[in-house]
Amino acid sequence: MQKSFNKLSYLELIIIILIFILSFITFNYFFSVTKTGSYYQSVISALIGILLTVTITALILKKQVKGEELKNQNIEVFKKKVENYENFTKLIVKSLADRRINENEANELRSAIYNLALFSSEKTIEVLSKFIRNHIIADEEDIETGFFTIISQFRKDLKLEE
Repeated sequence: MQKSFNKLSYLELIIIILIFILSFITFNYFFSVTKTGSYYQSVISALIGILLTVTITALILKKQVKGEELKNQNIEVFKKKVENYENFTKLIVKSLADRRINENEANELRSAIYNLALFSSEKTIEVLSKFIRNHIIADEEDIETGFFTIISQFRKDLKLEE
């Protein structure tokens, strides 16, 4: 994303420079045709200023809108991550309450992991899969440590801790 953003910035910069050069050449021609200090030169100077101001303002607003859209998208993704993490955590707590997992709970956990895979990092999915294999399926005793590892990985994925 950063590379395409830089290319876009350079392209916009080149466009601004080209507009400036073309307007300078065009209006320089108009200045040479009219008398020095005439009303027409004042109007042409004002037009140059307006043209450059409008162009630069439009480009700045376009970048600002893109930035706002990206920010809103990131907020929505963050909210969805938190919602999915909460649901998965509740599902694990429910599954661990009776220390046994039935077929329905196994299907719910599998579905929850698939949903988490849409938003989570590979490391998070790896930690979740390991927890499910070791603590739910293999029925190891140290469930709390594995569960806290999941919560810690969720926090890292949400960038709440480093």
